[in-house]
Order: sequence, then structure tokens, then C-alpha cells
Amino acid sequence: MDLRSRRDFLATTTTGLAGLLMLPQTIAALNLEPPAPTLAPSLATDRDLSKILVALPQASAHIPRLQAACEKYAHIYPISHILAAKIQAIESAFNPDAISNSYAVGGAQFMHATARELGAILPPAAEFQAQDDVLALRNRYQGKMNDAVAAFRKGDDVQAKALRTESDTLKARFEKLHENTMADFKKRMLSLTPEARRALDARFDPAVSDDMLVHYLATLARMVKRDLDLADESHVLLLAGVAYNAGPGSVKRKLGIPVVAQNVEYANKIMVFQHLKL
Repeated sequence: MDLRSRRDFLATTTTGLAGLLMLPQTIAALNLEPPAPTLAPSLATDRDLSKILVALPQASAHIPRLQAACEKYAHIYPISHILAAKIQAIESAFNPDAISNSYAVGGAQFMHATARELGAILPPAAEFQAQDDVLALRNRYQGKMNDAVAAFRKGDDVQAKALRTESDTLKARFEKLHENTMADFKKRMLSLTPEARRALDARFDPAVSDDMLVHYLATLARMVKRDLDLADESHVLLLAGVAYNAGPGSVKRKLGIPVVAQNVEYANKIMVFQHLKL
């Protein structure tokens, strides 16, 4: 490749990696320990709550449930209901019927495997096999793209181009399957009444979703505190929030905020919470 072609190759490949999904580890693997110190207030203030309620009045119905969940799971790690409200505002704008491009569901945007580990009532695991296959295919094409970038940086342009071609082929398959499975999932779920939908998949139930959000966030905060040995509680909570979005394995491997545009933006929203992009 000439210099311009190499620059174009690197630009297009690295851009495609920005949306890489880091799947969470199992809840059991987070290995819970004794309670942590008192919550630092800097990431959860009344001013933040006021912003949420002004921008999203529907949040008011969730606040009492989040408060109750924070008390319920304080033995895992003390989480402010305001921080939990921030997370849900960022995730879904408190939309109980939200479905993401990664098949995350509900106001707290849980993947089916994580929700099941947290005790949610869901359809049998086989019902989600098509979704899992699509996500596995996405991981494959993104992995090939990673390999292409590595080969490119080593100067092996031929190998980089071959891997890029493989990645593009897998990506085309992914996009077609993703479109079909997403349309089918939305059609099946959203054709049900709210009551039937929540009975079938508890992630659509706002009460269950609020409870799971705090439970998982507290578990992640304890993991971050333990594994990264951080003294500053605000840092612990910020990284717990990023782990909620990026997956705990990503935060542990990078020893901090994974330097991916999506995750940096997520951290900024948690810290500042001034400009909601909903």
C-alpha cells in the first residue's frame, strides 16, 4: 500500500472498533466481599437529580424504587439512588420498553444472561440463541478487524488486506442476521400487552429493572474497589458506572476507563450530567 492507502486503511478499521461490546462476566465471578466505606457524594448530588427530573419527568416514579433498592443492596456496596437514576437516564431515558442494538432490554438495558444471573424471570435460554449467535458473529468480524490492524502495524499489508476482507464478509452476514433477529424480537415483544410482556420477560418490568440496576451497580462497585485497590470512592463509582456500560472485564484489563469513544462519553455523562443526549 502507498502512504495514503495505509492511512485510509487505519482510519476505517479503527473507526469500526469504537462500538465494540464488552460482554459482562458472570455475577458469581465478581466474588462478593464485606461492605465498602460510606458513599462519596460527588457523583450523586441533588442538583443532578433536579436535572434528571426536569429533563425526564417520568423518572419521578422510579426514585422511590431506586432508593429502596439502594438500601436493600447497601451490604454489597453503598450506591446513591441519584447515581442509579443517572445510569438509567443515560441508558434508556427511563423507557421500560427500550431495546438496544445489542438486544439489551428495559429501562436498565440488561442483556438476558446478566438479568438471569440477577434472578429475573425470562423465557428459556434457547429463546435467545439466535441473538447470541448474532453477537458472536459480531465479535468474530471485530476480532478479524483487530487482527487486520495488528498486521497493518507490523507492516504486513498483504495479511492486513486479507483479514480486512474476511472482516467485511463477516460484517455483511452480521448486518443481515442482526436486522432479521432484531425485527423479529421487537415484533414479538411489542405486540404483547405491557402486562404480558413483563410477565414473559421481567427486564421490561420497571420495578424489576430498577432493582437489578442497583444490585448490579453495587456488585460492580465492589469489584472495582477490590480489584483495582482504589482509595477514592468517587473513582470507584465512576468506574463502576463505566463497567455497567463497557463490561467489568474491560475496566479490569485497562485499569481504568477503556479508551473507546463510547466509554469516555459515558464517563463524562456520569461526571457532568449536563447535556443529556436522549
